[in-house]
Amino acid sequence: MNDRTGLRQLGTGFLVGLGLVDGILGATIAYGTFEAQQAGPLRDGIARTGASILGGVGPSITHLWALIWLPAFCGTLALLPILLAYLVRQQAAPPGRYWWRASVAGIGFGLAACAATGFFTPIFLTLSAFPWQDTEGLRWLVVLLVGPTLFAITYAVVLPRLYVVTIIATGIAFGLFNAMLVRWRLATPLNVGGRDRRSADR
Repeated sequence: MNDRTGLRQLGTGFLVGLGLVDGILGATIAYGTFEAQQAGPLRDGIARTGASILGGVGPSITHLWALIWLPAFCGTLALLPILLAYLVRQQAAPPGRYWWRASVAGIGFGLAACAATGFFTPIFLTLSAFPWQDTEGLRWLVVLLVGPTLFAITYAVVLPRLYVVTIIATGIAFGLFNAMLVRWRLATPLNVGGRDRRSADR
């Protein structure tokens, strides 16, 4: 079974709804993790770095929608089809193995989401500074073209070291949550186009 076939079994409506829920959940996890550090030196360090390198991000980091919410939301959506396709492929495994693999996949998803969030961060920070002034246009263009790759690598290396416990805990919960919904959806008689999935497969 290829990934497209596996995702098609879940149905478009289910995928859209789950994507929105997971996207919001991913953004909330990222925001909650960030807020847990707001009184520590990490928040101040991020603020100073953002203000000095990217510009337009004050010491209080008021651009949370561009720095955390939307990057984490889009990063979650970008990776979600891979996780769901994997969970669909694991349906034939015994229950114990299925849930174990879902937990491990959730942790892997959390690690990958760090890089994905980093990829989208400079994009939304650049958009938040629009309209650009003529003197800053070149800088923002460089950030938009080069920033996603640099931020993705940086986030992938730094964030897991800082938040390893959080990534493991939320990753397991995220994987099990999606595994539960996938298993429930595949066990639902009505699926594609309102027809019985078993009849549609014939």
